[in-house]
This record gives sequence, C-alpha cells and structure tokens, in this order.
Amino acid sequence: MTSQEAADLLGVKHFMLLNYARRGLIPGKIIGNEWRFNESELLAWLKKMVADGEDLEVALRGAKGFVQRLRLDNKFKQEVDSLSTQAELFAVAKREGFLFTLQELQEALKVQPDARLTESRKEIIPRKHPRYQAVLEVFQVNGRPSPSTFILDFSNSGVKITAPTPFDKSATIELAFTLPGESKMINISGRVVWSKLVPEENQYHAGIKFFTPIDQLHREGKI
Repeated sequence: MTSQEAADLLGVKHFMLLNYARRGLIPGKIIGNEWRFNESELLAWLKKMVADGEDLEVALRGAKGFVQRLRLDNKFKQEVDSLSTQAELFAVAKREGFLFTLQELQEALKVQPDARLTESRKEIIPRKHPRYQAVLEVFQVNGRPSPSTFILDFSNSGVKITAPTPFDKSATIELAFTLPGESKMINISGRVVWSKLVPEENQYHAGIKFFTPIDQLHREGKI
C-alpha cells in the first residue's frame, strides 16, 4: 500500500508516517522512489503495540522508539555509541524527535538488551564489572611495537586505550603490557567495540572487550 494509505490505516499524519519509516520505526521499504507498506505487517505491528498498552505516537517518539531505532539503524547506533556523555545523548535524541526521561530509557534498554549502548552507556546502565583508572604503557599491539599507546582504564572484561592511530571496529587485537611493579609481560586478546578520535589530544581512544575475562585467565595460570 502507499504511504498515504498506511498513514490512514494507522491514524497518523502522512509526514509523521514517512518520518517514522525513514527512522526504521515501522515496517516498510522503498520501491523505486516511493515508500511502500504491507498491510498485514502493519496490522501485526499495530496489534503488538496495542497489546503492550502503548500509545502509538508516544511509543514512536519515546524511549522505546529510540531503542528500536538503535536496533534497526546501524549508522544511527554508531553515532550514539560514539557519544561520551548523557547530555550528548539527549541532544541527539531531541534532534531526531525523541522525548524521554533517563529512567524510561533505562527500562527500554532492559527490554531490548541487544540495543545496549557502548561507550555512552556508562552513564545510563551500570557496568557489570567495576572499572579502574590506570595509565599503563602498551609495548606491543598485534606483535608490533606500539609507541604512544597506553591503557587508560581497565576492568575484568576489557580496557580503554589511547593510541596515535585508529582501530577498526570489531577487529581482533592483542595487547602486550606489564602491571606496575611487575616485569612479566601480559598478552591478552580482545575485540574492538568502539573507536573515536579525540581532537584535543590528537589521539584515538578505543574500547577493547577481552575474549576471556582476566579472572578466568588468572585461574587458568595464563597471566
């Protein structure tokens, strides 16, 4: 069906329906140069909204709509993941037409955990593992010397590092470093979950999630 027919079916204004479709909040696709919608998909989606007791417009513009956008729009999720503060997060949400409280966002993220935020989530959802501040020199990255690369903080499950060159998101990385007062080199591998430029430092920051938690490696005698 056409976008106008879909808008009439859902009882929303035409321009609002197109806005929601572009943001991936309702099922639809572009054929040629126009949006097209499947009536059965729309009705099934609407039935679920009603069953959940949601007001259609409020849900689309609120925290649940924001979280659904994170799940469906990878580019938008990458932008949100690059944010560092709560204020930046709400500024982006307002720009995109979403209105919600911090508590509403926390509840929405609990319902749809696959949309959880990465770097910016530290102010939204408490971390599973405590994070400790540290400045540890990284001697090698993937077996090669890594000048001006340091660990800024760490937890049982990962580290935040700073380096002069960027890291590809989802890339596998192995770090070699020593703990304060220790001479034994620690080698630990993980995956890059986020990376961004920090202009004022002329450095790149990145979050690395370990493949195996530190406590498990310690129990196995590997570190």
